[in-house]
Amino acid sequence: MKNIVLLGAFLIASTISLSAQESSFGIKGGFNAAFVETDSGFKTESRNGFHIGIYGENRLSDTFAIQPELMYSQQGFTETNGSGEREQKLDYINLPIMLKAYLVPGLYIEAGPQIGLAINDKEEFRNFLGESSVTRDPESFDYGVGLGAGFKLVNGASIGVRYNIGLGDLYEDDNFNNRVFQISLGLEL
Repeated sequence: MKNIVLLGAFLIASTISLSAQESSFGIKGGFNAAFVETDSGFKTESRNGFHIGIYGENRLSDTFAIQPELMYSQQGFTETNGSGEREQKLDYINLPIMLKAYLVPGLYIEAGPQIGLAINDKEEFRNFLGESSVTRDPESFDYGVGLGAGFKLVNGASIGVRYNIGLGDLYEDDNFNNRVFQISLGLEL
């Protein structure tokens, strides 16, 4: 199923690329502050990490663009209580497809879907007795929505912020959902 979804997203992005007026490609990366939240509103503390990857911006008009990306993203969460600290380290390959609207030249807002594939997970515990680690299998497929804004300079350098809201459950027996705040720097190639 996840292969079909990934193939469908790739085909959509490719079709949009072919109909675009102007295309550019680049690299981007930056800071992640990731945590999880439940349906009842419980939030964990954040796990700080990074994201890095490639993007292609396809201008549909002077105002609108589609930007598919392929990103490596460090996500997860930390929890601290009286018995110690738990850190869940989850690494994803994410494929966001953002619709960008340029409000004025250079300044944009963006929104769009994202799918992700968990490629690594490790759960670590730290307390006064020492450290230990446990493997817990997350759901390997995640999906959600990204919302953001940024500024792109004439030379192709950009800075942006984005908030990713995961909609898929992180674990089969829990209703934890990924949340990631990102600050990115990009550069057209």
